[in-house]
Amino acid sequence: MINSARREEYAALGGNEPFFLHADIERGANKISSEQNWHDEIEIELCTEGEGEVLLDGKRYPFECGDVILINSNVMHHTGSASRLVYTCLIPQAELCRAVGFDPMQVKLEPRISDPELSKLIRNLTSLENASTLERCSLLLQILLRIQKEHSSPRDVSKRIDQKLNSVRSAIAMIHDRYGEHLSLDLIAKSIYVDKYSLCREFKKATGQTVTEYINSYRVQMAANLISQGNTVAEAARACGFENMSFFTRTFKKYMNCLPSSFKVSSL
Repeated sequence: MINSARREEYAALGGNEPFFLHADIERGANKISSEQNWHDEIEIELCTEGEGEVLLDGKRYPFECGDVILINSNVMHHTGSASRLVYTCLIPQAELCRAVGFDPMQVKLEPRISDPELSKLIRNLTSLENASTLERCSLLLQILLRIQKEHSSPRDVSKRIDQKLNSVRSAIAMIHDRYGEHLSLDLIAKSIYVDKYSLCREFKKATGQTVTEYINSYRVQMAANLISQGNTVAEAARACGFENMSFFTRTFKKYMNCLPSSFKVSSL
């Protein structure tokens, strides 16, 4: 179940290389990422084993061995599988892309492709773990060039930005910033200047949850973090916006599959 979303920052990826590369990410029934995320950078995913699906701004795409998923800048996405999926994730730094004339904000990528040459380049980059930064960056540039030539088109910047998805992102950002306060659908919609019925509909479509479900699940995650850091159950509940301990206990069990008291003992 997808029960949260977050904005990620890759402006400073660390190390000496201007890209993030993670091979052999595994997803399945017992290895689940419950979060959607979005970021300024494009993201390239190569399925190396199994099958699953990728959710891009609420639209589902099958993801099978050999497939490449190209994720546009600032698209909410989530990769998962009901069986088993292994994939490689490559995220080039936005500044590098702009420096070589491939601005993530100005291109529109094909979401799901089959390109053996591109897959080979990604595999080669993954295999050069101990190569020099210059050698690895050279391969990265070949990957970007291949995508630019074969699988991208100019983004129509004159088109109106999708205000519906922007509203969902704004609502998520507000929940993350103010989860310890009193929050409601009415308050969030009013604060971000959108119609609450439209927000409710688009939020459910993009995240798989209602606004209220999302608020509660995110609060539980934050409360679990506080409990694992040594806070009492009551302290964690209050800090995360739960005013009723009975409701907090029921909600915690719903999303964490255990009582907060049991979670506290297991995290010691």
